Amino acid sequence: MDVKPSASACTPAGAGIKCTKLYITDASALEDTALYERVSSFIPYRLMSGVYKYKQNADRRRALAVRALLIYMLKEEGINAGQLSFTYAEYGKPVFSGDEKLYFSFSHSGTWALCALSDMPVGCDVEKTVRGNMLIAQKAFCEEETEALKTCEDFDTEFCRIWTARESYMKCTGLGFLCPRDSFSAVNKESVRQKDDDCRYELYTYENIENYICSLCVKNDKSFRPDIKLTTLSIKEICSGI
Repeated sequence: MDVKPSASACTPAGAGIKCTKLYITDASALEDTALYERVSSFIPYRLMSGVYKYKQNADRRRALAVRALLIYMLKEEGINAGQLSFTYAEYGKPVFSGDEKLYFSFSHSGTWALCALSDMPVGCDVEKTVRGNMLIAQKAFCEEETEALKTCEDFDTEFCRIWTARESYMKCTGLGFLCPRDSFSAVNKESVRQKDDDCRYELYTYENIENYICSLCVKNDKSFRPDIKLTTLSIKEICSGI
């Protein structure tokens, strides 16, 4: 299943990978112990350490699923994950060390696991569509976003769209929650409006994924807006591809 706001996943680029990809999978299939162990065997130890930190099995399944997606996506690009070094940036964002042309981002919610891979800084987020809460919005969103919520047609959907868009932007910058709440706005569905940054951050939203919303943010230094689709894979498809 492809959920897409646009036609193509790949766009011309320079060195490294030549596209931005966004893949999602249902991690519940990893309840099968044999399949869980099989998928685990493909993941480099440096990445698996991020799975072991979780105590709950459901959390481990989601964490394993996003890493399996990353390995799958890298292999599609002809990149051997075993030859890459993984580390954490200053504010905790997981990154490839020594390769400035390769970026990725993880997210998971419920049974869904989401992974983005790009030649540009990228952030992604997936969340279940829940009932919006204006009190939460006033604490977590900027003033422009809370004002827009007051007049939107579908409060719950727009609340979740803004939430995931903000999360994806904060991941893309690498600053996370250190980004001041009022320093940016995700009211515009196609780009982030910022106060103190001249860079262009493109936004993409994917809805109707079994009551979940996905958002993607890409720091775009190109002269055009990339077309990026969301591709859904099963765990078995991932396993056969890695």
